[in-house]
Amino acid sequence: CKSCGKYVKIRYLHLKCIGCEDLYHPHCKNITNDQVSEINQTGWFCSKSCELSYTAEDTVSSSDESLNTTLIRKTNQQPSHNNKSNETNIAKMSDSNYKVMMFNMINEMRETMKFNTNLLTDLKKRSQRLTKKQDKLEQDVTCLRTENTVLKAEIKSVRTELTNQKQAKLATNVIITGIPNKSDLNATIGKICNLVGANFGAIEKCEFLSSKNSSNNSDHEKLSSALVMFKDLDGKNEFNEKRKIYGKIFSKNVNLPGDDHQIIVRDHVVPELKKLYDEIRKEKDALGVEFYWIQNGAVLVRKYNSKKIYNIKTVFDKNKL
Repeated sequence: CKSCGKYVKIRYLHLKCIGCEDLYHPHCKNITNDQVSEINQTGWFCSKSCELSYTAEDTVSSSDESLNTTLIRKTNQQPSHNNKSNETNIAKMSDSNYKVMMFNMINEMRETMKFNTNLLTDLKKRSQRLTKKQDKLEQDVTCLRTENTVLKAEIKSVRTELTNQKQAKLATNVIITGIPNKSDLNATIGKICNLVGANFGAIEKCEFLSSKNSSNNSDHEKLSSALVMFKDLDGKNEFNEKRKIYGKIFSKNVNLPGDDHQIIVRDHVVPELKKLYDEIRKEKDALGVEFYWIQNGAVLVRKYNSKKIYNIKTVFDKNKL
């Protein structure tokens, strides 16, 4: 559109000047849509100067045609020696019209080139704006990834802290496995303390946790695990030290009924560490682990042909073995 400089979509209503053949939006010329069809049929000029120019061209064309016709007639009537001069005059007039036509075409091409140049400039500006937006989005994504990494580290730290807090509450407890569930628990724990030389008075409370059935249906063959809660950490550590000095404890050592079996004592740990301990027990050959045990709320491991003791707190630590 020569008025607003925007595109004119041909499939929609538009105005076309019959003089300069430029396109316009109807609203840019204050013409309603109802008037467009009628105007295009009768012919429409974008300006008075365009109308005058078009009228002048028609007049010149009509005059040229009349003049050419007259010249041709006169040529036919005149002697042959005037034919050459008449042809020269006709050629000059035709050349003049050709120059006007070429001039108009060149102007139209210049306008088109100018329009395309402006369009290209606009596209370049849009491209630059989009590039800036893309750079900004990439920076935002990088920031979000960094924040995500920080949040993951914080979550891991919080989980570790929660596990440590849970374990701290269980630090004074031990689990003793292999005690018949029909036996007197306090008496049995007292016998174990006397056997290893520990002080039974340091124990605050004892209770059964669970039981597992052996192949024998005898009541005495149903073995359970007992939770032993000490009054303080010193009492538990003293019990563990004397138990280690004594060595392995078997049921016959404390006069328990049924077949002789080993009584296992371990620290009371949170389910996460217990699960980790069980995984290491199952995968010890693949991991190259020779000894593994629980001590003071931690899973400790020693590999074959090594004196180094590994403190396993997470699955990541286990996989590093």
